[in-house]
Amino acid sequence: MERLHLSGGLPLPSRRTGPQKFVGGRRKFNSGELSGLGAVAELERSLIIERVRAGVRNAKAKGKRLGRPPVDPAVSSARTAKVRELRSAGKSFVEIGAALGISAASACRAVQTGLS
Repeated sequence: MERLHLSGGLPLPSRRTGPQKFVGGRRKFNSGELSGLGAVAELERSLIIERVRAGVRNAKAKGKRLGRPPVDPAVSSARTAKVRELRSAGKSFVEIGAALGISAASACRAVQTGLS
């Protein structure tokens, strides 16, 4: 029975009354230690969030563009016209996408909304 307890198996009954014990591998943590670790993890997470926000503010102050770059409207309208032309010729969206180097979903969206 002692071997089972030492190998992380069944817990042995204890005569000691005290804080609830949680078994993590071979080390036992009491509830106070776990809440302390949780507080440290929460603090670290808030520090990470603040560093990321500071980095974004710094990038914006330097004039960096954030996010996906915009699509040139001239290219988009020309591609939409080509998609509609191929679609009226009876081509499938998969064939249109392969011919133009775009996905079938983008070809379908170009026909439906006028965007590519």
